[in-house]
Amino acid sequence: MMKKQLLIVGLIVGLAGCGAASNSVTTAPQVPTSPDAANLAGYCVDTEPIIKPVIVGLEGNMWSINGDGTEASQLTTVKERTLIRDAAWSHDRKTLAYSLMLPPIDLAIPWLQSSIVCGVDAATGKGSLLAYGNIDVSLSEPSWASDNQSLYLTRRRTLLDAKNQFVGEEIAVARYALGSNQETVVVEGATTPALSPDGQQLVYVQPNVEIGFPSLMLAKLDGSNAQPLGQPDPPFKSIVAPRWSPDGKSIVMTVGGGPGAIGGGAEPTLAWWEVLLGVEIASAHGEPVSLWQVNASDGALKPLAQNIDDGRTAWNPDGKHFLFIHGYDGLMEYTLATGEDRPLTPVQPYWFLEWASH
Repeated sequence: MMKKQLLIVGLIVGLAGCGAASNSVTTAPQVPTSPDAANLAGYCVDTEPIIKPVIVGLEGNMWSINGDGTEASQLTTVKERTLIRDAAWSHDRKTLAYSLMLPPIDLAIPWLQSSIVCGVDAATGKGSLLAYGNIDVSLSEPSWASDNQSLYLTRRRTLLDAKNQFVGEEIAVARYALGSNQETVVVEGATTPALSPDGQQLVYVQPNVEIGFPSLMLAKLDGSNAQPLGQPDPPFKSIVAPRWSPDGKSIVMTVGGGPGAIGGGAEPTLAWWEVLLGVEIASAHGEPVSLWQVNASDGALKPLAQNIDDGRTAWNPDGKHFLFIHGYDGLMEYTLATGEDRPLTPVQPYWFLEWASH
């Protein structure tokens, strides 16, 4: 059952991520008006008050655990045909935001699925709707502004022709103001925003057309003065889930390829549906990935854990350790001073990870 659920996750993410934007696309006139906010809010579930700080994705829901991997408990029971994709604590640790994949809203386009961002009040467990778009918009990878009044998100918009056929997508890092839901595009063509602990800098991932591989970029909050961070030779083939250290001096990221990569940089063999849907390597449990640390001031790179599966990370607030997902093997703890890692939890196929390290 678990493998089937994870397969569905890959299919959904792939559908949201296949194809490139095209300037000649004519969007179908009957598609996308914004769904009713009151109806969308009904998908945002209530939970018990959240006491434990570490949040993981498991079996389509959010679970909370202690920092040492003990006492896992299920937080949410999402509605049928929905799935939680990722989560992020606000800087004051009062609200947990999460991206929720919805069932098809327009039955005439059953494959078109959108994602909204919900929130949970940690003290009461009350759920709320934080950000949403039209039915052709998928919002994910939330990162909070330092004032806790807006979210930086990966916004994917599916592009359709007049017959409602998929022809591409538009991707951007966008800021959504809480309360008004006003969208401001920060960086076109970019994904995976992560704001520094002081709320003054933004890192994100953007395709680098000059080298043909993605780049980790550092910019101001409005996307200006963008500079690449850490350009190894050979370059990384994929970059996902950059996470700022609590002191704001470095970022740990999960990468595919690059120096010393397992497999000599050869592309992994993907199933036909993975190729068709454009599933990313790091999200497909294919080629092993590695964890690297990059210095925010000069871009200096340091390899950390190697030859792992998935590898999404969350910092311990002490800044000396972080947790990471090791595929189906559960959570691991990495110690920066020694370079050693150790398992914390029983075998579990987690797919996202968050810790309030602000």
